[in-house]
Amino acid sequence: MKRLLFPLIGVALAFSGVESVKAALIPLSSPADFSGGETLFTFEDLNVFDELSSLGGVNFALEGTTSLAQIAFIPDSTLPREFGPPEGNFVNKFQFEGEGLRITFPNQINRIATEIQPGPGSGEPPIEANITFDLFRSGSLLDSITFLSQGREQFFFYGLESTNAFDEVLITPEVITPIPSGGIVTDRRLSLDNLRFEQVSVPEPSSTLDFLAIGTLGVGSAFLYRRKK
Repeated sequence: MKRLLFPLIGVALAFSGVESVKAALIPLSSPADFSGGETLFTFEDLNVFDELSSLGGVNFALEGTTSLAQIAFIPDSTLPREFGPPEGNFVNKFQFEGEGLRITFPNQINRIATEIQPGPGSGEPPIEANITFDLFRSGSLLDSITFLSQGREQFFFYGLESTNAFDEVLITPEVITPIPSGGIVTDRRLSLDNLRFEQVSVPEPSSTLDFLAIGTLGVGSAFLYRRKK
C-alpha cells in the first residue's frame, strides 16, 4: 500500500510564505534506511510469557495501565515479519485498556523503526486503522506522526527519522471497527517485533527549500500525516 502526504505539507508551507522550518520527520521504508550500526532488539533471548519492563537499558511500559507487556511467540512461518530477522518472539500488548507502548531510551536517538501487527478489533473490516508515534525528549512532546495501518497479514514495518533527537516514543495503535449488533469498538492491542534505533547526524533544514527536498525522500512510504508539533 503506497501513501504519502509529506511533500504536500512542504508545498503548502511554500505557498503560505513560511520562511524557516526547524525540524522535519522522514518516514523510513525498510531496514536499509539505517546505517548498519543500529541497535536491534529481536526479543529472541527472552522467555515466552516473561513480563517486559527493561531490556539493554531501554524501558518498556504500557500507557494508562499498571500491567506490563509480555513476550509471546508465533513462528515466522505462521505470521511473517515484513523484513525480519525471522524469529518467533515478539512483544505483546494484549490488554484492551490503556493507550499504547511507551519505550524510553537511555540516550537520545533520532531514528527508530519496528514491525507491528495491530489488534483485530471486532473482526469486522475497520472503519479506521492507524498507528501513531509520539516523540518525547526529557518528558516533553516534540512531535507526533500517524501511519495508516498496512493490515494484519504480517508484522509490517513502520519507522521514522527526525531532525530533533528524542529519548522516548509512545506507539499507539487504534483500530476502530463496527460491532454487528451496533456501535463500534476501539482496539489498542499491539504486537511488536524487531525494534531498531540509532542516533545519526541529520542536517537540520534551514529553509522551506530544504524542507521540500527532505519531503521528496518519502515518496512511496507508509507515512500518512504529521499530526502536531
